[in-house]
Amino acid sequence: MTETAVRAAYHTRLLPRYRYRSVATLADEPDGLTCSVAVGTEYFAGLAERLSGYPSFELAADSVREGREDALLVPGAYAEVRGFFFDPELVAVGAFLSRLPDMVLVASDGGRADSYRRLCHQPATLRLLDQIDKSFDEVLPATSNTTAVRDIVQGRPDTLAVTNRLVAEHHGLDVIQVLARGTPMAFIVFERKPE
Repeated sequence: MTETAVRAAYHTRLLPRYRYRSVATLADEPDGLTCSVAVGTEYFAGLAERLSGYPSFELAADSVREGREDALLVPGAYAEVRGFFFDPELVAVGAFLSRLPDMVLVASDGGRADSYRRLCHQPATLRLLDQIDKSFDEVLPATSNTTAVRDIVQGRPDTLAVTNRLVAEHHGLDVIQVLARGTPMAFIVFERKPE
C-alpha cells in the first residue's frame, strides 16, 4: 500500500489581531524602568500594539476612562488598586502572575558607610526594610522605584534606596544588597466599562 500525500484544499493568511490597541500603566520617567513596564512589555507582547507609561496609575486610568488607551495594568501590591475595582467607569477583566525584577538596595556611596541619614522606598517595598543590613535615621516615601533613587542620582549624600534592578543598572548604581529575587506578583488588567 502506498501512502499518498494529502494536500489541504483551502489556505488563507490570517493576520494577527491584537486584543488591545494600547495598554496604560505607570512609567514616571521616560526610560520605562518601572516593574509594571517590564512586566507589561513581556506579558502584552503579541496581545497589544503599544504599552504607554504615565506618571501615575491614576493618570493611566484616566486615559482608559477617556478612551485614549484600551486597558490599564496595575500590580496587586499597589496600595490604591482597590479604588480601580470600585471605579464606576472601569471593570477588572483579568489577572496574571509575573516575576518582578529583583528588588535591591543601593546607596549614594556604593554602600561603604554603615549608617545613612535617609532611606527612600515606595510603599509596596515596606516589608523589605527589615532585611536591610545598613542603619538609617529617616524613611522617606517615594511614588515608585524610579523616584526612590532620585536623591542618589542627584548626588545627595547619606542616602539609601530600595529599587528594582532595572533602575539600579540604568543609573550605574552598585547593588549593595538583594532584598527579593524575582518575586511573583499579581497584575490586574482593567478596561473601560461598556456603555
